[in-house]
Amino acid sequence: MASLVRLFGSQIVDERTRLPLGKAVIVPFGSRPLLVGLHYPYVRPIFLPEDRVKYGRHRIGFATHPPVDFRRIAPPPPEANGDTTPRVLFAVLVHQTQEQCRELLSLWQNLGYASESLLLVHGGNQADFQKLNVPNAVFVSDSDLRTSQHPVEKQSYAGPMREISRWMQNKPITRICLVEYDHLPLVSDWGSRLEALRDREHADVLFHHLVRVDGTNAPHYLFHLSDPRFKTAWVSLSKREDPHVVLNALATGSFWTREAFDSVASNAPKSEKPESNIQLPTSGIPIYLEMDLPTTAHHFGFRVRDMDDQNRFVHITPHLPAGIESARAKGAWSLHPVKEKLRPKLET
Repeated sequence: MASLVRLFGSQIVDERTRLPLGKAVIVPFGSRPLLVGLHYPYVRPIFLPEDRVKYGRHRIGFATHPPVDFRRIAPPPPEANGDTTPRVLFAVLVHQTQEQCRELLSLWQNLGYASESLLLVHGGNQADFQKLNVPNAVFVSDSDLRTSQHPVEKQSYAGPMREISRWMQNKPITRICLVEYDHLPLVSDWGSRLEALRDREHADVLFHHLVRVDGTNAPHYLFHLSDPRFKTAWVSLSKREDPHVVLNALATGSFWTREAFDSVASNAPKSEKPESNIQLPTSGIPIYLEMDLPTTAHHFGFRVRDMDDQNRFVHITPHLPAGIESARAKGAWSLHPVKEKLRPKLET
């Protein structure tokens, strides 16, 4: 199919930026034509301006959304006790055995991370969790975390976030880096660099590959539209003028202020709306975490921003050892995914 698109496809131009987006083929299919070959960037169909009045014959083009850049609804609260030094917790999602988890902790510690700044969030076998014998760890029993086909089964991080939030009670933590086990730091001051970026962006949450997807051909978005409730999923709790905005991000490693994290974890925005005090994820319907986390934070009024330059080091396909060293040399703060057999290459 890819070769056919290259041969016979037409170049699609972004009507917003006038930049080429790639080749695609529009296939007539009854009253529902198919757009084939254009996977990313995600685009939305639009009617194009005409130089004269036309009846029954109108041109259609495609455009991307602008980069995600929404303001914060309310000013952030002052730091507790006037302390402006962020205290970062690295909450690491794991599901492995005792030995594998201890090896992972050792890797972080060898890179300069203190044990008190690391929390293992175990979503695997409870017997493995009970054998951990590490300073900081919590167990997540939520079945919505334990999926095999994550987008199809709409995997959720609601359970891990609730357990992390509960564990942080009465602890002076101000920032949370929620990170998967195979998303690893390459520098000893990852938290400081994330905080500097967050401060520059005036952000409450940072995500990798953050984009707006409502009205586009984004696969996760289109799949969720098959549930009619999804169209109004955030309407009852949104503090935004447009409650239909939907964001998507690669959520292997995200960086949060304490206020934003606790609000999304409890699913209770700082709002006077009585209907916003709900217990189920979003509006009680399952939503894949890559859309749920950034979109919920956005609609609760928090400023969600992209990690921009660091996106090139965070992908879905595994990195090879040579790629790890190259990424470090090119300024990578972290890397994803790095599987177990490649981890010794990360140590400094």
